[in-house]
Amino acid sequence: MFTWMPIEGLPHPPQHFIDRAITIANEGKEKHKNITTGYYPGGAEVHVDRTVVLEGEEYSSRYQVGYEIGEDFDQWVKENIVENFVNATVRRSEGKSPLHGAHIDNSRRWAIWYMIERGGEDSRTRFYKLPGHDTEWPLEHRVFNNMDELVEFDSVKWPIKQWFVINTSIIHAITDVVGPRTSIQIGTMDLPFKFK
Repeated sequence: MFTWMPIEGLPHPPQHFIDRAITIANEGKEKHKNITTGYYPGGAEVHVDRTVVLEGEEYSSRYQVGYEIGEDFDQWVKENIVENFVNATVRRSEGKSPLHGAHIDNSRRWAIWYMIERGGEDSRTRFYKLPGHDTEWPLEHRVFNNMDELVEFDSVKWPIKQWFVINTSIIHAITDVVGPRTSIQIGTMDLPFKFK
């Protein structure tokens, strides 16, 4: 079990896909369907209005929206990254808070990321345990609004323009977001890579 791992040897997405992904993320919900809405029990609105407690302070949680990049990008992913995947999207973190509250994912077991914009030099993804529970959770979307009940055991400042994989069944949150946070993400149910 690991929280995340860099993936060596994969090709960078061609620049025209990166440019398209940024354009789509910038255009946002006005022009593109937010495909992540269906992932959230109760609808995405539950996450837009979510309040999280961290170190005794209340925060309005950020949330993530996802947009398809195109069938040609899906084909490139199949040929160059992984053949079987749940979705291949550009994701943009939304909201004014510096915190995306703790959660686990339900649409994928693993997420293969290519970070385009980190959201600020100090933005970090943090991994947590809930005392009395396994580190890895079943595949279901779950939020943890009182983060003071959690115990942090790992954190990372994502590398830019490099592929890595994250174990999305471990509780994770994003802190210190102060700018655009944009990534290409490929969701999978199985880990298609071997790690040393």
